[in-house]
Amino acid sequence: MYKFKSKPEFYADLARNLSLSSLQMSTITRAYEFEYFHCLQPNHYVNNSKPMSDEEKANAIIEKHPYRKGVIRGYPELINEGKWLIEKGVNFYDLTQMFASNTAILYRDPCCHLNQQGYGLVIKKIVHDN
Repeated sequence: MYKFKSKPEFYADLARNLSLSSLQMSTITRAYEFEYFHCLQPNHYVNNSKPMSDEEKANAIIEKHPYRKGVIRGYPELINEGKWLIEKGVNFYDLTQMFASNTAILYRDPCCHLNQQGYGLVIKKIVHDN
């Protein structure tokens, strides 16, 4: 059983486990001549990741949403691990800031789900950047 001294230690460990898994998947797919891509999805609880209208906030933001704390605490660790993955040669793409200047309503619920336009932008970003 894992025991952690602090929440930051817990989130750092989770992010490290995800990045090690990603590195393994990348290694395996390369061995079979496949491309592997790891994309860290946008999330509206990431600080300064998207300007939101009052209308979008009403649909997408719940201050006490159970996922909010995890995003606030965990995403910085995931972003940091992504830099390590890039150094290791993994096709890692941090999409967390892709909406930083987009004022359109893209989030449809407080969990992080996008509307059709939002998902279209994510797909376009992944396809056109690779």
